[in-house]
Amino acid sequence: MLNITCFPDAPSAENPLLRILRAPMPASAELPERGSGSGSPDLTEEELEAIRRASYDKANTYYNGETQQFYVRVSGDRYQVRSERELRRFMEASGVVGKEAQNSDLVDIQLTHRVEYAHPLSGHDAGVVDLGNTKLLITNSPPRIVPQAGDWPTIHGFLRALFGAEDQVQVFKQWLKLGYELIHCGGGQKQSQLLCLIGAAGCGKSQLSRHIIGPVLGRSGSGVELYSNTDFNASVFALELLELDDVPIGRGLGGRDRFMAQTKEALVANSLFCNPKGVNGYQVSPKWRLVMMMNDDPELLEEFPLNVSGWDDKVIMHRCQDASQLLGSSTDEMARFDEAVRRELPAFIHHLVNWECDPCYRSSPGEGTRFGVDSYKHPALVREVFENSKEAQMEQLLIIAHRNRVVRDALKSDGQADPTASYWWNHSDFRSCMDHSDRERADRLVPDPQRFGTMMARLSRSSELQGRLERRHGNRRNEWEFTPNLVQGVLPETDPSTGS
Repeated sequence: MLNITCFPDAPSAENPLLRILRAPMPASAELPERGSGSGSPDLTEEELEAIRRASYDKANTYYNGETQQFYVRVSGDRYQVRSERELRRFMEASGVVGKEAQNSDLVDIQLTHRVEYAHPLSGHDAGVVDLGNTKLLITNSPPRIVPQAGDWPTIHGFLRALFGAEDQVQVFKQWLKLGYELIHCGGGQKQSQLLCLIGAAGCGKSQLSRHIIGPVLGRSGSGVELYSNTDFNASVFALELLELDDVPIGRGLGGRDRFMAQTKEALVANSLFCNPKGVNGYQVSPKWRLVMMMNDDPELLEEFPLNVSGWDDKVIMHRCQDASQLLGSSTDEMARFDEAVRRELPAFIHHLVNWECDPCYRSSPGEGTRFGVDSYKHPALVREVFENSKEAQMEQLLIIAHRNRVVRDALKSDGQADPTASYWWNHSDFRSCMDHSDRERADRLVPDPQRFGTMMARLSRSSELQGRLERRHGNRRNEWEFTPNLVQGVLPETDPSTGS
C-alpha cells in the first residue's frame, strides 16, 4: 500500500484520498481512468488532482545533507519531509520503477539538490535560498489572506474603541500596512519600529495582536526566545509577528541596555544569526514585525527605556483604552467577536492595501521616511514612563546637587558664583552636595561608585542631556562633567551669610 498523506490543500470535509488509501496504486506513470478495472475505485477529478500533487517530481525534490532527509513539494507553497523509503514509493507511483532507476535519481538529487538547512523563514515564500556557502530550503510560505472588497465594522469599531484618538489609528494602520506589503507584496520597508501596546489588563491589546495583527502578517508567536539565555532561537525565524508579551526587560540598567540592543538588532539589522538545534548556525534575513504588550503598571513602566538617543525613533507607544465591552464577557460572546473579526479580515486587508496614510504620519522628526511611519508616542505615556524612570530621578538629584554646590561656592566667595558653570562629579562629590533626605534617595538609586558611573553613562545618552553630561577621559573614568541649561542653572535667591 502506498503511504499518502492527506494534505491541507485537499478539502478536509470530503477526504477524497481516503478511498485511494484503501486501493492499490498503479505502478505505471499514467493515472488510472475511471472504471478501468485496474483495481482502483472510480476516481473523481478532485481525487486525481490530489494524487498528482502527491506524486514524485524530481525537479522539486531536495535532500537535506544535515538530517539526511528528503523534501518533496506537495503544493505551491509547501514542502514535506520524506524518508528514502517513502520517496521510493512516490517514485514507483510516478513511473520510476526499479532500484537502478530510483538510485540514479536519488544520487542525482543528493548531488544537485542538496541543501544544508530546511525550515520556514519569516516573510519568505517556499523555495531555495542561497546563503553564500550553504543553501536553505524554505519549507512553508507565510499564510495569506486574500484581500476582498467589503465592510469591516467590527474591526473598525474595535480600533476606535481601543485607540480613541485618530493619530493612534493612523499610525497603527500605516505600521501594519507596511508590514503586510513587505511580507506579502514584495514591497514595504524591512526596517521597522517596535509597536508597544500599553493599557490595563483585559483592555483588548492581546486580542488586537492575536486576532488582527497576527493573521494579517502571517504566523505569530512568542518572541521571548530572542531575549532568553538559550543558544537556540530557530523557532522565532518561522514567525512574521513576534509577540513580546511579558518579556523580562531586566531589572537595572544593564538589563535595559541588553533589551534595547537586542530589540534594535531585530528591528533594523540586515541579517541575524539563526541557530537551530543539532546543526551549525547561519545568517538569514527575516521579514517580521515586533509588538510588545504591557500593562500600565508604574513598576513595569519604570523599567521601559525612553528618552534615549538612538532608541526613541525605533519605538511606537500606543495607549490602549478599555475596549473589553466589545469583546464580550462570556465564552460565547468572545467567540462571536473572534468569528466576526475573522470574516472581516479580507475586507480590512483590502482597505489597508488601497488606503493612503496622512503624510504627516509617514515620517519621524530627524529620521525622515526611514521607517515609513512616525515613531509616535502617546503624550500621557511619555510623561508617565519618564516620570517613573530612574533616569528622571537621577536627573532631578543631579540638578539638586548642582544647585547646592553653586550655593556652597557662593558662600565661600561672598556670593560670587556662576549658576550656569559646569562641575565635575564623582560619587563622593554627588553625595556630599545633598541634604539628609535627598542623600537617602541618592543612596537607594546609586549606592556605590560603580552604580553611579553606570547611571551617569545611561543618563548621558538621553536625548535631554546629550552633550551636557560627559565622562572625563584618563585615570578618573567615573568622574563626569555636568553643564546645566539656563533654567536648571538659575540660582535661587540666597543670603550668603546664612545660606538660606
